[in-house]
Amino acid sequence: MVSISVGDLTALPHATISALAGHRGLERMVTWAQVVDIPSPWDWLDPGDLVITSGGIVPVTPDAQAHFVERMAAAGLSGLLVGDDPLCAPISAAMLQAADRCGFPVLLADYQTSWIEIVRLVARANLTTEGQTLSSIMRVHNEMRVGLVTSRTSSEVLTALGKVVGHPLSVIDPTTCEPLLPGIAPLDPGWAREVTTALDNHRREDRRGAVPLITRVQHGDETALAIPIPVAHSAMLFVRLGSRETPKLAVLQHVAAACALEMTRIDAHLEKARRAGSAVMSEALQGHLAPGILAAHLDDFGLEAPYACLAIESSAEQIDTVARRWAVRGIPHLMSGVGPVYSVLLPSAPSLVDELRVLAARQDLRIGMSEPFSTPAALGDAGKQARWALETMPRGGAALALYGEDTESFLPRTLLECEHTVDRVLGALLDYDAQNDGELVKTLRAYLECDRSPKRTAAVLFVHNQTVNYRISRIQEITGRSLRATADVSEFWFALRALALRDTAPRRGRAFVPARKYPMHDVS
Repeated sequence: MVSISVGDLTALPHATISALAGHRGLERMVTWAQVVDIPSPWDWLDPGDLVITSGGIVPVTPDAQAHFVERMAAAGLSGLLVGDDPLCAPISAAMLQAADRCGFPVLLADYQTSWIEIVRLVARANLTTEGQTLSSIMRVHNEMRVGLVTSRTSSEVLTALGKVVGHPLSVIDPTTCEPLLPGIAPLDPGWAREVTTALDNHRREDRRGAVPLITRVQHGDETALAIPIPVAHSAMLFVRLGSRETPKLAVLQHVAAACALEMTRIDAHLEKARRAGSAVMSEALQGHLAPGILAAHLDDFGLEAPYACLAIESSAEQIDTVARRWAVRGIPHLMSGVGPVYSVLLPSAPSLVDELRVLAARQDLRIGMSEPFSTPAALGDAGKQARWALETMPRGGAALALYGEDTESFLPRTLLECEHTVDRVLGALLDYDAQNDGELVKTLRAYLECDRSPKRTAAVLFVHNQTVNYRISRIQEITGRSLRATADVSEFWFALRALALRDTAPRRGRAFVPARKYPMHDVS
């Protein structure tokens, strides 16, 4: 059992230590002594720990000093031992009054006092407690060894680690509070709000925007701990405390390291599956896989008809987050692309459109979606439909566009409408360019993009002004339209936009089989 109190430190023969305030708390037992150099010791020390400092972490103003003491008392720390350093802020009356109110001991040590001797003394007095901590750490390592040997699931690993610390565990994204390991139930919405609020407050208080080594979260009458997990992407260990004793921070840090190992294992598995799926998706979109072989691949990945194809405009970080969310939730999918546009195959469902709209808004994505289809051979056309839908969306802002439905005003909704527009307005120019190896369509596009300035158009095309003027005359002659007439200019502009869209659309003459829709997991 613990055998040294805060008051005992004032009687040490080899140290000059006196109690300045908080005398009611001198009977508090010290479980550990820690020399601290950060201004928020309550974020990463255990209840019962003694804070030792030369004075550098003590705030400057009296109000801040009072708040400093109140936060340590609320965290259950045993006391504060301050060195008499003349270069640090003097201890104010407000700080001592706060210590008296809280019954939180504030001790002053002579500047020559050896912190190492104080730490060693506390450690010797707590050999039994430290032995229990060491035993728990060894159990954590043993559970990870067993998990690797027996191929436990992530849920089984967290359950076993939770038994070691005596509290249920979860691994969450600190921004969204969503689970980051398969088979883990999401946090209660109330807890999720409290965790997000607590972490946001810490980031605002810290000049670097950093998250502390431990964050205490209160929800109603319950308390939980959030501890960063040392992995490449952001993750937190969530420990929901019950009526049992709070685990030692040293044990929780080893649990967090064990969770990091589990996340690394899962990440390797997900990355392997993603690479394999990307290869299949890429080959399928290019039409390099026979329908029977493609169907077998889709079955291997757990994808069942009907399907929907997506084109997602996203950064690599955003698409990684989306892919991980789907993988953790067990939603089968294939994804290919190197950005900024990624092609995705998902099971279709009546709720899919609403779920994708939520996803687009949450992750700030632009998503184009094909019609649902049931024949694997139609995947190539579906991919082009998705790209078509994406291209018809207005620039700026997150949104979902459906093939044949959502489009900019005046633009064609489908490939058939697009081809009619292109043939009617630009058909003669396209024929002329094809027969004469000309650049009239290219010149027309540059001319309109340069606000009908021959000089700017010539600079863009690296030709003479007279060449631009000649080509514009030929364009008007061949099409029978004038580039001085607003109506004709508008038709040219939208026909050029339709021509660009046509390059991403499905080929004509390819069977595309619509399909019924069935339920699926929430993809948002």
